[in-house]
Amino acid sequence: MGTTGGMQRAGWWARRSLRWLAGLLMLVVLAGAAIAAALLVTPMQTVTVAGQVIQVGATAPSLSWSGPGEIDLFGQSLPTDLRFTGPVRPGCSCPRSPSTAS
Repeated sequence: MGTTGGMQRAGWWARRSLRWLAGLLMLVVLAGAAIAAALLVTPMQTVTVAGQVIQVGATAPSLSWSGPGEIDLFGQSLPTDLRFTGPVRPGCSCPRSPSTAS
């Protein structure tokens, strides 16, 4: 009757494996949520380059693993030709300055 101990041991390993997988899944989900929250909360930084004021930062997060960056020229959003791997993709905004608005 040695099979009873083997069955208990197999059940123990199954429970332990499921617990580890659940913990790993929770860790991945929490990391993804933390990255998305950080990207949404971080504001664009204003920089002056050659007399032109631009804003640089990151694009809004998406569920895809890779994608294009984003350039916002005078209110029109355009994707970049370059594709970036990972959840953080660059964004650049060139607002219309008051001196060129007229």
